[in-house]
Amino acid sequence: NKDELLGKTHKLITSGMHSKAFFKNMWSTISSGQIWTGLIKNKRKDGQFYYVQSIISPTYDFEGLIDGYIAIRFDATQQIELRQDYKKTVHILNETGSIAKVGGWELNLQTNHLSWTDETYKIFEIDKRIDQQPNLSNGIELFTSPSKEIIERAVQEAIVNGIPYSLELEARTVKGRKIWVYTNGKANYRDGKIVSISGTVQDISD
Repeated sequence: NKDELLGKTHKLITSGMHSKAFFKNMWSTISSGQIWTGLIKNKRKDGQFYYVQSIISPTYDFEGLIDGYIAIRFDATQQIELRQDYKKTVHILNETGSIAKVGGWELNLQTNHLSWTDETYKIFEIDKRIDQQPNLSNGIELFTSPSKEIIERAVQEAIVNGIPYSLELEARTVKGRKIWVYTNGKANYRDGKIVSISGTVQDISD
């Protein structure tokens, strides 16, 4: 209740997860007359953590001097937890794919970005870089002719008509090594519209 909060400082709900430098930067920003925005992890009365996206702005008196601060906070706990769950899922998929030697991929049709799991990078002997995002053309170019024509046609059928595919094709890694891969793909829908296609790829050369 409010009686537990009145007269207390923010330390009452401090999670202990932020460094002194974090709060020093915050106070330095607002005390200089600037607006500070950031994500703060706090602790509830029951010991559970929660996150708030905060906007803190100084207020001024009639002489233009700072006489206080006002904070607007939005509960971001659900978004943060969903993001953490997603990262866990991706980690599990990467671990599972590595054991089974099966890579995964997804093509976002709005951005044309092609997402690969770690095993997909390994199969094609590509160094994974944070500053590089593969696209559809990059993926198609990994296949040799006539496999390139086959996969290109299959992908377009999946994008336009939602037709799934399952193929065994010849590809070439970025190091020039020829391999045979099994790959499949299917359309993913949202509100009746195809928004992405996804599937797996496996090195079946042996």
